[in-house]
Amino acid sequence: MYDLDQLRRTEFPLSAHELYFNHAGISPIPERSRQKMQWSVGRLAENPYAIFKRMAFRSLCAFRQTLPPT
Repeated sequence: MYDLDQLRRTEFPLSAHELYFNHAGISPIPERSRQKMQWSVGRLAENPYAIFKRMAFRSLCAFRQTLPPT
């Protein structure tokens, strides 16, 4: 079993000084998501083709495999 208080402190540091009432329209994102988004934006700024080739193109190819033949 994991420590929910520790998880909240780690993933939602804003919760140390803000109240959050679980409204889906306006909500903090988990820290690990923020870090990954920040990393992705950095890679896009440096070399957009490389990140597309490595991530998006692979996903696109996998998706195409799920489509019925035409």
